[in-house]
Amino acid sequence: ESGFNTLIVQVRPFCDALYKSSYFPWSHILTGTQGENPQYDALQIMCDICKENNLKIHAWINPYRVSQGDDYDKLDKNIFAMINKNMTKAVDNKIYFNPAYDEVKQLIVNGVREIVENYSIDAIHFDDYFYPTTSADFDKKEYKKYKGDLSLADWRRDNVNDMIQK
Repeated sequence: ESGFNTLIVQVRPFCDALYKSSYFPWSHILTGTQGENPQYDALQIMCDICKENNLKIHAWINPYRVSQGDDYDKLDKNIFAMINKNMTKAVDNKIYFNPAYDEVKQLIVNGVREIVENYSIDAIHFDDYFYPTTSADFDKKEYKKYKGDLSLADWRRDNVNDMIQK
């Protein structure tokens, strides 16, 4: 009645999910505790409501953001970011995945795949799909292992482009 035709909803605000995921724990946004099952699937409910009201639904994810705080102890101990702390970095009191790692890219791809295979959504939106800092310290070790001729900025862009392409 108001002319709206699409709902854009954040379904992976951090390294967690507002839906049943094989890769990410339940979001603390649903229960207050990351990993705690809310006993409902928020994304499925939103998909059902959108279908009933002839609305499209777009799933919005933050691929690299792990946490809004830099306290690893507040994260579910079984999540990828805790098992692979070496693939994360704390920047400005927040934790992020390091886009240089193929395992991080694959985790993001797997998470997108499970959304599009298990839910009737119309689009995926990425937010914050860039490096969280320009500081060379963020991925100094990984860049040192890189054997190509790209500058640090171009190499980082290439890492992000590779994830998006996948």
